[in-house]
Amino acid sequence: MTLDEAIKFRKIVENAASNLPDAEAVQANALFELWSEKKGFGIGDRVRYNGALYRCYNPVTANPEWTPDVTPAHWEVFTFGESGTQDDPITAARGMRYFINFFYMDNEKIYKCVRDDTGDGTRLDYLPGELVGNYFEEVAV
Repeated sequence: MTLDEAIKFRKIVENAASNLPDAEAVQANALFELWSEKKGFGIGDRVRYNGALYRCYNPVTANPEWTPDVTPAHWEVFTFGESGTQDDPITAARGMRYFINFFYMDNEKIYKCVRDDTGDGTRLDYLPGELVGNYFEEVAV
């Protein structure tokens, strides 16, 4: 396969991946395109960045300093399949949306979200362990 053929094939894979249901997408993030500072993204676009899958919820144009991990105004870490109960907490990541009364795992500790400012979750560029007493309480296991 030539380089040009490989590039075309990769684009086909990425286009097909964009149609995957959420449950399959999170298990196959290597199929998604890498985030690029050279293009814009629309609502619902999913990209890989630093090993994580992100979903765009606010359209954004290219900017080399607005990577998904530092722009929670445009990107949220994509998670699926963890129920958010104390027995099945959601793995926390910077820039994700947190929901009141859900449980999150951060650094092998479990935290309960006790504050949700928006009603549809609060996006924070912090981990639960960094916001104990404000948005989270640590849960004793």
